Amino acid sequence: MYKKQTMLKLLFIIAIIVTIMLFTNLKNTNNYIELTEEQIASVVANENITMLHAETLFKENKPVTVISYTKDDKTGFITAYNDNGTIHHNKTLSTHVNINKKVEVLGVATGLPFITLTFYDTTLLQNTKKISIYYDDIKKDIKTDEQLRSLIIPLHGKSEAVQTNPIIIEFYDDNDSIIFTYPADSILEEYAV
Repeated sequence: MYKKQTMLKLLFIIAIIVTIMLFTNLKNTNNYIELTEEQIASVVANENITMLHAETLFKENKPVTVISYTKDDKTGFITAYNDNGTIHHNKTLSTHVNINKKVEVLGVATGLPFITLTFYDTTLLQNTKKISIYYDDIKKDIKTDEQLRSLIIPLHGKSEAVQTNPIIIEFYDDNDSIIFTYPADSILEEYAV
């Protein structure tokens, strides 16, 4: 009888320890969810920026919202995510607006590789119907919308780090003719597609 009581007490203590461990693990687990429109608007207001475009990208089921923006004489992007209801964001990259350029291309090559492509030239924006991006021996075609002055484009490569040198972007009109190439002096090499 004494052994039985000791065994029950031991099982009870083990059950309590297991319950505490499970509760602690569940409580410390990150729960990433997509940002809502209101949360994106809050980030925009907190940073006092003009949002050009926002897009949610995924890295290993973790949603990350990329917000391209302008502020004063700069353009750039912010990355933001929601972890257990707490919004985290940081200005990842920005540069001065250069109206002598037709487009600005900024991006990240590792982790969650992507680029932001911002049109400065209104005529190019209006006439571009499709772009082709060449990187890491990959060709990616994207239809454009003249209402979107900035595009956020994920770059999924063959490896974790995308080889973005060189990255070449061709801009096509509605006749499927190339009207601009970025960088302007690039020569397209043979890419495996």
